[in-house]
Amino acid sequence: MADAPKTTRDPNYINSAVAFVNQEMLIQEAVEEMIAKGISSILVEDNKGLIVGIVTERDIVRKFTLLKIEDKLTRTVATIMTRPVAFVQVKDFHKQIVKLHLDKRIRHFPILSSPEPKKENLVGIVSITDVARNYMLAEMGKLPKPASLTPAAPTKKAVVGVLARTRLLVNAYIEIFNGLGFEAREVTDIMKFAAGPDAAHQTLILDLDGYTEQQIHDLMPTAVRSKFYLILTTSQPSMVPIFKKYIDKKHQEIATKPLDLSYVSWLLHNKWTVDQETPAP
Repeated sequence: MADAPKTTRDPNYINSAVAFVNQEMLIQEAVEEMIAKGISSILVEDNKGLIVGIVTERDIVRKFTLLKIEDKLTRTVATIMTRPVAFVQVKDFHKQIVKLHLDKRIRHFPILSSPEPKKENLVGIVSITDVARNYMLAEMGKLPKPASLTPAAPTKKAVVGVLARTRLLVNAYIEIFNGLGFEAREVTDIMKFAAGPDAAHQTLILDLDGYTEQQIHDLMPTAVRSKFYLILTTSQPSMVPIFKKYIDKKHQEIATKPLDLSYVSWLLHNKWTVDQETPAP
């Protein structure tokens, strides 16, 4: 997906650009990755795609620097990573973050859309610094105060339909997009959604994971030819170039998971909203 313009982040201040390393990677390589990307933490996954640890600047200072020189060149990330990871769920993650920080002094919080700690279930990550910065900017009037501090003005929300293979996925997307300020709802009949009177002003999130090849073949013609805006999502990067050839790049996108929520939010709140208001020639 293309880079989004620099815009004010939504009140959830979730950083969706999360970096990963394998637990068998050398510590030195992980440190170099963090320096190159200018990040203060990096998640660690095993060979099965499970998130098994996190390495932060504190881990490097407290553990890596104490190793002997020869060990620094040979030890793997698993040596210094923090485990277990203090995950929070996307539902009520604000409260969970406050409790974990106050009780255990934890500073980095990976956010999951479902309990299983898999890469494809990761929504993003929030640090305690992000929380503090957001509140300070809100107090300075440079950001709207979070919904917990300031009641939201009653406005008509844009509709986002969700079509996915499992109830767990549907519920996760609904939680995420309601949190981003949309009216998210489940779609069980794609043709009925496409035929709705407001279809041209609505967006469909179609998660391709879990569908058979034949089911995808049946869904795609309606999905790509309908008037609604479309975001196809998948955890398989190999599928992206395949479907890129068939989508209308102006009104449709395909994205790998975990989603870049800042870009998706920009699409729905800004780019596609402007397209709707611009009359066709």
